[in-house]
Amino acid sequence: MKPRHIISNALFLILFILVLIPSDDEVVFGGVFLGVLAATELAFLYFQIFKKSVAACDIAGVVYIVLLLWELATSKFIWVDRVMFPPPENVFDIFRKHGDRLFSDLLASLARLGVGFVSAVVAAVLLGILIGWFKPIKETVFPIIKIIAPIPSLVYVSYLIGVMPSFRVAAIAVIFLGVFFPNIIGIISAVSGIDKQITDSAKSLNVGKLTMLYRVLLPY
Repeated sequence: MKPRHIISNALFLILFILVLIPSDDEVVFGGVFLGVLAATELAFLYFQIFKKSVAACDIAGVVYIVLLLWELATSKFIWVDRVMFPPPENVFDIFRKHGDRLFSDLLASLARLGVGFVSAVVAAVLLGILIGWFKPIKETVFPIIKIIAPIPSLVYVSYLIGVMPSFRVAAIAVIFLGVFFPNIIGIISAVSGIDKQITDSAKSLNVGKLTMLYRVLLPY
């Protein structure tokens, strides 16, 4: 067995034993944390033994060192304020106590992310093709977009919360802005740089503007 395998497994054993040692009353029993450690070790062993992954040992060592320092600093010696840095046993136990709420909140967040992302991509594709294809519109709108695009979407958070009817809509708007501007710039540039021979060939076949948009530009 290579030294790095021995080190990573030794760190796991030390951490596992430390969690088993009782702490004060503010620290709950680390059953969930122990389960997470065991599952993590099994995953690393799988990659080490069956996948012959060298990086798995290094990753395992880093993860165990971080968790070991966290355990020592918060649970065993209280080097930091537990209000700001709670022990890992307490943090992982939250998933046992409030797992259903965490899951429902996760689904709600994913729903907001999905709505914001999909609507931004659709809007960017449609508007990007339109702006990139019609030169007068591009010359008017594209410089404005290039000025606004570098501004991080988080800058608008406080304004959107005040303007939008609800926090949910404001969150979707922030995601929308973060996805929309990078995509529309790329699409406008792609449409503007399309090979002229392709568009000339389509025009020679008497392809209409609408057909040109969804049969030539959109696939491109």
